[in-house]
Amino acid sequence: MSRFKRSLIGCACAAALIAAVLVIAIPRFLAAYQRSHFRRCLGDMRTIGSAIEAYEKAHGTLPPLQGRQPVRNLAPYLVPSYIRVLPATDAWNQPFLFRFTSSSYEVWSLGSDGRDGPNQVDGPTDGWEADVVFRNGLFVRYPGFVHHLVAVPARGAT
Repeated sequence: MSRFKRSLIGCACAAALIAAVLVIAIPRFLAAYQRSHFRRCLGDMRTIGSAIEAYEKAHGTLPPLQGRQPVRNLAPYLVPSYIRVLPATDAWNQPFLFRFTSSSYEVWSLGSDGRDGPNQVDGPTDGWEADVVFRNGLFVRYPGFVHHLVAVPARGAT
């Protein structure tokens, strides 16, 4: 066998090996990248929730805002007394949202797709595009693969 054929076969083997490594590595890298976005998102949502709870403890009520709104609307009530910098956007550069009811608060991230859904009910779901909802100090809607990062409410608790 000529030297040229041996080197050509060696290059083909090296290219096949590199391709195999990339086929394994790229999906793992992308999954780690998405998990890091969710970790940042969860941390920011906990921070916002802590500031809301501190405001409620100091004033005996939640800020006087109604409906689901961008978190930046909370700035006059929370900054700088309860939080130094209010995270306005999630890891996908979508605005965090909040909603107050008479006895609870919710902080929302619409997930990687920036749209409502697909999880319209509380509990874990599949997919990167899942919404994340932080209600009264607990994550109640979240992608199932971040289950170990959230404090899961007891059965029947909301």
